[in-house]
Amino acid sequence: MGPSQPAIAGDGFALRLSAFYAALFVTLGIQMPFLPVWLAAKGLDANAIGIVLAAPLILRMVTVPLVTGAADRWGALRGALMAATATATAGYALLGLTERFWPILAMMALASAGFTSTFPLVDAYALKGLAGRTRSYGSIRLWGSGAFILGSLGAGSIADVIPATDLIWLMVAASGVMVAASVGMFALGQ
Repeated sequence: MGPSQPAIAGDGFALRLSAFYAALFVTLGIQMPFLPVWLAAKGLDANAIGIVLAAPLILRMVTVPLVTGAADRWGALRGALMAATATATAGYALLGLTERFWPILAMMALASAGFTSTFPLVDAYALKGLAGRTRSYGSIRLWGSGAFILGSLGAGSIADVIPATDLIWLMVAASGVMVAASVGMFALGQ
């Protein structure tokens, strides 16, 4: 059964989708406030931090149409979503191992290529899958908003007790949960 076919009552689609949105937005809730802190701890000045933080926005204009177009063309929405989450996680892990501006910018580009593509891919998957089910998109997406807040608050509490240079590993861990949630979302072939 694909995401656009009618569902069997109680198939768990909405629950797995909610878990994925929660994992996605926990990652974002950690990344948004604490990536600049990590970049500063790595020795980047304000100008360099601004460039690194602008990279995802610029890259999004190229990668999102390419990735989503390929997923549509080949009917590979699931595979593209899992690949995007894995790419984001690998990029964040490699980012954690880098030093200096240019390598940091390159690894941020890799992480961003996956991470920014995840949003339209999961939204497309959600809208297709929810079309034949009784759950609404808003009730599913709500879990992402709550998770963003929890991710930010939780990382803020942890940031008080770990060195700023270790904040990237919170992003890597949250992103790894996002990969697991993407695999779990398709566990029953949905």
